[in-house]
Amino acid sequence: MEIHKSKFWIVLSVLILILLISSTVLYLQNGNYETIKAERGDLTQTTEVSGEIVSSEEINLGFENSGKVSKVFFDVGDFVQKGDIVAILDKDEFDSEINEIRALLDSENARLDELTGGGQGITSQAKLESEKTILVSTIKKAHTTSDSLITNVVDVFFENASRGLPEFTVALDNYLLRQKINLERKDIGKLLKSWKEDIKNISTGSLNYGYINSVLSRIESISNFLTLISSGSNEFRVTGEHSQVEIDSYVSAINQARTTLSNLIIDINAATEKVRAVESQIPIQQAIVKNTEALFSKTESRSRQFIIESPIDGIITKRNVESGENIIANEEVISIVNNKDFEIEAFIPEVNISGVDVGDSAILTFEAFGKDTFFNAEIAHIDPIGTKKDGITTYKVILDLEEQNEMIRSGMSVDIEIEKSKTENVILIPSYVLQKSNDVVFVEILNNNGEKERRNVRLGGRDSNGNVEVLKGISEGEDIVILK
Repeated sequence: MEIHKSKFWIVLSVLILILLISSTVLYLQNGNYETIKAERGDLTQTTEVSGEIVSSEEINLGFENSGKVSKVFFDVGDFVQKGDIVAILDKDEFDSEINEIRALLDSENARLDELTGGGQGITSQAKLESEKTILVSTIKKAHTTSDSLITNVVDVFFENASRGLPEFTVALDNYLLRQKINLERKDIGKLLKSWKEDIKNISTGSLNYGYINSVLSRIESISNFLTLISSGSNEFRVTGEHSQVEIDSYVSAINQARTTLSNLIIDINAATEKVRAVESQIPIQQAIVKNTEALFSKTESRSRQFIIESPIDGIITKRNVESGENIIANEEVISIVNNKDFEIEAFIPEVNISGVDVGDSAILTFEAFGKDTFFNAEIAHIDPIGTKKDGITTYKVILDLEEQNEMIRSGMSVDIEIEKSKTENVILIPSYVLQKSNDVVFVEILNNNGEKERRNVRLGGRDSNGNVEVLKGISEGEDIVILK
């Protein structure tokens, strides 16, 4: 026992010696007086409080859909990353439904590929090209036939038609009718000439419905001209130039030509409708695909209702579900806390809250890491309303760590020293050298003659280390007598 006591006093003596050497306090021996110098320093006022590490984010999760739990992938205490699937419901029925819609969408897209030429084999694009080719051929045939009818049928009873000065050779008592037939034959000549020119440039690529209508209009004009001749045939007179048999044969040929023109119009309209029919399938099919895509997207979005996915990096703190268990929608079954962004929660008594403000710095020490390991923090929030703790009014404060540390865990206790204020470069003396008489505070100093001298002082703030700020009465470097 004596050996232990001896070691104790040796260790204590060494510690005291180290403290004396490392201290900024300089003791001077001046006769019978021990003194300490008044020095400049920073006066920091703090308050100390205990707190606890809490997660800045805690989330309770549940399924959006009711059903039987198929699998739970994590246990309490497990780490999860953002996006991890924590648990999943049985969704065989849902998978069957969405597979059917996916197959339907694939089918409709394949059909659209056929229409637009994106697929293989005979597509609607190829079919459209084929129908347009038939239409172009029909239009060219209409021109050739119309030109032939005028040249080989109508012009049998015309002179100078090829030179643009047509003259109807049948005898007529109606002069105006003759003039009208001659003028319209001249116009038909111009019509056939312009048609011959533009038919050279017609193709499936340049084909449009405006041009098709112009072709139909031309055929109608030729047909109307033939109708004019046919309707006036009762006024034709037999002369030495044309016999009645010739006239009757001519009128019959004119009527057959009219029928031929009517059939050309029918053929062009039929070919045009086939082109329209193929073209109309594409926008219709596009609409079908779009609607099917919307249905698939809407159904697929429901898949989120069958899983619980972690929205953060964190730790599982609660698990109230097991595989095979039936649960209802929105029932909270999993809790996760953020394992990185921790904050400190503390309650400061009302007697110490004065001077504590948002933004104040704080030094933290943890029992788990020892008193020599420090962490920096800053006050982020102070509750405006007090909270009763053990009958004492306190104010909850939240502090943010300046740097997160993976060693820190939720629930750890922490000692907090909050810096309430800091006054830099002021004269400091220890409070134990102060004396008081009749409400006057003073200290004793050693003057230049080595004699004690009373000096009244005006003081400022105090810190938690026992130092006091001297506002007036003492200068830096003066020797202050230590009371015995």
